[in-house]
Amino acid sequence: MPVPAPTLKPTLAPYPLPTPRPSAAPMPVPTIESCEMVRLRTGPPPNVYSARFASTGASILVDLDAVSDMGGRLAGEYFPCAELLDFADVDTAECVWVSATQISAEVNKALNFVPGENVTLRAQTTMLACDDDRCDCRVGNTASSVPATPPDPLPDVEPVFQVPDSIAVCEEGGLAVEASQSIGSGGRDWTRLVWSVNATGPPGPKVNGTANATFALLYMQYRATTVLSSEFTAETTELQALAIGGFDTLVLSLELENFLGSTKTESVEVALSTKSIPSVLIVGGANQVARVGDALTVEASGLASGCDGRSKAQRAVDYAWNLYRLDGVDDPEEDWTQLAEGASADFVNVAANKRYFQLDPFSLDSGTTYVARAEATDTKYDLSNTADVYLAVGVGSVVAVIEGGDRVVSVQDELQLDASSSFDEDINPDCGDGAGDWRANFGRRRLAHNDAHGTRTAGDCGTGDDAGLSFSWICEELEVRDDGEKQVNGSCATDTEPFPTGVWALKSDKQRLIFLGTWLGTGNYRFTVTAASADARNSTTSVDIELINEEPSKVVV
Repeated sequence: MPVPAPTLKPTLAPYPLPTPRPSAAPMPVPTIESCEMVRLRTGPPPNVYSARFASTGASILVDLDAVSDMGGRLAGEYFPCAELLDFADVDTAECVWVSATQISAEVNKALNFVPGENVTLRAQTTMLACDDDRCDCRVGNTASSVPATPPDPLPDVEPVFQVPDSIAVCEEGGLAVEASQSIGSGGRDWTRLVWSVNATGPPGPKVNGTANATFALLYMQYRATTVLSSEFTAETTELQALAIGGFDTLVLSLELENFLGSTKTESVEVALSTKSIPSVLIVGGANQVARVGDALTVEASGLASGCDGRSKAQRAVDYAWNLYRLDGVDDPEEDWTQLAEGASADFVNVAANKRYFQLDPFSLDSGTTYVARAEATDTKYDLSNTADVYLAVGVGSVVAVIEGGDRVVSVQDELQLDASSSFDEDINPDCGDGAGDWRANFGRRRLAHNDAHGTRTAGDCGTGDDAGLSFSWICEELEVRDDGEKQVNGSCATDTEPFPTGVWALKSDKQRLIFLGTWLGTGNYRFTVTAASADARNSTTSVDIELINEEPSKVVV
């Protein structure tokens, strides 16, 4: 049999090799900045930079050299100073963060803490403030110290005496000179308090009794060196010996020094009288300050002489007051100008109790010195005595005001910038248009006085122009950065549109600007006004205005 031929198998065509795909590039591994590099970039943790007493001496301000995390506390939050600082008597002090770089410490009870003592920022109590995502790299501070410095300038020290201008030498109890109301101790005991005593009299030889008078004076001078309190007493026998010996004035001086190093020495003279005159003194001392816009109150304390044995209940006195204006603080009495009292005169004492001398606000002129004289009369013997107080009236400030404050305004709207509420602290804002209160009554009285005396009334009352103020405006364009900070980017003025006298400001006057926002266009602007008085006192304030294309959004309350 024939053998069948073998069946041929199909030949498979070779598959083409796959096209190689490009390999993905390996992702770079982010480089993490080491904490060491972070700390090198951000700097070391805060150290104490300075410590200085505040002007009153009651607190210190401690500054750091870098912005801190405030130890995890909030600004304005009080805490024991010992948790953060170390200094003498720190356990008595209370601290508060004023800002991230400043701490205020109340040290009026830390009596052993004085200028020159070290203030230490305790270790591990604060660290740098964190403003990125590497807060884990921050480290606590190391301890650092600085000496505390006194305030610059040093606070004023002012001895204040409560003592009659003259006294009857027969007065039982003698003379007590009180200085406890002296100013400037910083809330602590005086570090130096030294009395000294002298006596003066008419020129020429002394009469019989000079030896006794000299001995009495020497004894008072010796005693003054041993007195460490704010009161010095001269005995009746000493005063009588001085008067018999021909001395007519006792002169007492007091030197004071506070713990900050401020010093001051002042003297007071007391006339010695052989008559049984009443005693009268000014409470608060013979030199006081006043402000035009504040009500004035001066208190006198008088008592009839007890030389005849009367009890205190029988020694009441009658009071009367006079007011004088001085051209200079050192003017002799013959050059003083006595002012008339009355509703249409120079002043009105509104006190119901005549022990007091009271004036309504705006009764006095700024920058002027006055003398108020209290006269106490003992009606039994028709004997009088007086006490003077010098009143130094300060000069007030001009305060610029723009009504409405910062705001957003549609560029299509009329924009009003009104500074007519700006005021002068020395000018009564009430012109007497009201009724029933002292301001209205005083306004009418002041203007009536001016009419009667033919003086100028313009600028005597009111605000803005009515108070005699003049105004000048500046407009600046603002650039608002991404962080919200505003930076001045130039003036609104152009060659064709000077500010504020251009076409768009024709409706404006000195104290008020009124114009359409379209003259400026959309954007952020700062308007600054300076209000000035006739004597060149001035004040400046600003408002920021954003002009937008649509109505500003309304807040629903």
